[in-house]
Amino acid sequence: MTAFFILFLIFFRIGLIGFGGGYAIISIIATELGALGISSQQFADLVAVDLIVPGPLAVNGATYVGYLNSGFWGSLAATLGICAPSYIVVLAVMYFIEKFKQSRFVRGFMAGVRPAAIGLIAAASMTIGKDVFLVEGTTFQSFFGSVFSDPLSVISPASLLLFVLAAFALTKLKANPILVTVLSGVAGAILIP
Repeated sequence: MTAFFILFLIFFRIGLIGFGGGYAIISIIATELGALGISSQQFADLVAVDLIVPGPLAVNGATYVGYLNSGFWGSLAATLGICAPSYIVVLAVMYFIEKFKQSRFVRGFMAGVRPAAIGLIAAASMTIGKDVFLVEGTTFQSFFGSVFSDPLSVISPASLLLFVLAAFALTKLKANPILVTVLSGVAGAILIP
């Protein structure tokens, strides 16, 4: 039962400070991986799997990490923990909505949180990106030593190609994200060993 309580508290704290939505919270979860006994590869798998399962990224992430840590009860604890702060805050905001709408402090606070949320999303992208785009075993030193002289020794061309094609299809062609995800998965199964 202590593992249940610890997971609940970890994810309650993450849910409480997790401004910026799922991708920002994923960055915060990534900082807790060591304490939870989750590898960065397992975490990268979470982000990939989340693209094909329904539900919010933060909740899926908490459920997945909780399950990897402690099975069913861990997933339940993490899911309850990540969701509880949102329910509490929304109930409080609904109660005081008129005061919050007029508050200069709250408007300023939210204006400051937005850029930080973008920073958290960028940090999560970089954390996940290194496991996706770099060839396994690449270190920080070997990357900068080889990226200009022999880029294929440190960067996965297939992963980079799939990233560029998916980004192009989603932003320029306005393709269906589910279709892009499924086609990318099929292409990855064929191209990436």
